[in-house]
Amino acid sequence: MKTVYKISVILTTLFVFCGCGKFLTDQIDSVNYQLLYVNNSNHTLDVVCDSKYYQYPQELEIPQGQSCPVFFLYSMQGDTYEEREAVAQKLIIPEKVTVVYDNEYSITFSRDSEMDNLCNMSGYVCERLSEQHRGCRYTFTEADYEYAKTYGEKIEN
Repeated sequence: MKTVYKISVILTTLFVFCGCGKFLTDQIDSVNYQLLYVNNSNHTLDVVCDSKYYQYPQELEIPQGQSCPVFFLYSMQGDTYEEREAVAQKLIIPEKVTVVYDNEYSITFSRDSEMDNLCNMSGYVCERLSEQHRGCRYTFTEADYEYAKTYGEKIEN
């Protein structure tokens, strides 16, 4: 009987140690993301970001020389940092973005279209701010305004 008791204690101890190692790996329950839109153009921007993953469209007004953050909190699943990061990046980058410059020119970007600049991860500068905080930044410049003038629509007042 003592032998069975000793074996059960040893097995329980091994199970606890093995189990703890498995649960204390790189698992994160939530990741905070910040999209930051920076206006380095000489124009006032009205930006509407939308995605099927958003609760509602994000509407932003960004004056010249200002920036506007959009925050997200996601509960993440995945065994590795890379798996969780791939899912989060898919969810936070908008599927459709409309930008209006000075109530004069409007341009819309959408995923899987010819104009996807603001809906494609490669258009953003992303950085890991801490273990559970990430930041992705898009900076509007005069080149973006010129692009909107060329490929966007003139708004009739």
